[in-house]
Amino acid sequence: MDEVSKHRLTGALIWLTLLVVLVPVWFGEPVHFDPENYSLSQPVVEERPLVGMAYRSSEKVSGEEVADHLKINKVMAKKTSGESKEQSAQKPQWIVRIIAYKEMKSANDLLGRLESDFDVSIKTFEATGMHSVRAGPYLSKAKAEQDKQKLDKMLHIQSEIVRLP
Repeated sequence: MDEVSKHRLTGALIWLTLLVVLVPVWFGEPVHFDPENYSLSQPVVEERPLVGMAYRSSEKVSGEEVADHLKINKVMAKKTSGESKEQSAQKPQWIVRIIAYKEMKSANDLLGRLESDFDVSIKTFEATGMHSVRAGPYLSKAKAEQDKQKLDKMLHIQSEIVRLP
């Protein structure tokens, strides 16, 4: 076999090895893509404002009832503005949602692996039967982001940071 063929065969083997290793890694993590809601900008996390309750009725509403309802909304807005000042005095807390399992055994196994290095817990959702493994709470988003990156790298997942209410 001549020298050029040896180099070509070696190159082909290197490419084949890379593909065998990299393709499963690329397709091993699911991508949550919704084509209808796709945008090129970064996702924006918005806080929802507190809105007074509005009741709809099949009956016609008089002008006085509307005025009363508006007065009630103004009073509620004043109350909630006082509450928001108290909440802004408190520091926000953050958690890292790592992964959710259908089986409690799987969640406990992961909890056992992580509890020596992280403050982890399991939250069970009765309605769906899912068991969510979470890290935190953290007082700073920077610390939560730091642990998120460690967990993502260690577990080969895409966890997310969530602000606690």
